[in-house]
Amino acid sequence: MLWINQSTKALTYCEFTIRDNYLKAPGTGAFYGSIHFQDFKAIKGIKIPHKQTVYFNSPKEKGKPFLHEVNISTFDFDNFKSAILHPSNNTKNYNDEKPH
Repeated sequence: MLWINQSTKALTYCEFTIRDNYLKAPGTGAFYGSIHFQDFKAIKGIKIPHKQTVYFNSPKEKGKPFLHEVNISTFDFDNFKSAILHPSNNTKNYNDEKPH
């Protein structure tokens, strides 16, 4: 589920289910997480959230502790060689094409 700020049109919250739950006890299938996107800065005309806070379940409660937080200090598009994404030189590069 996504929450879009009506005035800025930016994504504020994202709620997602945790499907690969390592807990197998009864009632643990209902776990979900949420991300709060903040501190938007325009990079080449695209707004990038420079602060992303991840919560277990819903972040709606004030003062609720978070699980993880990402703070981006610098951001640039395509600022690396695509070769670093390949684990081995023997791996075929598909670029934007999907493997068959």
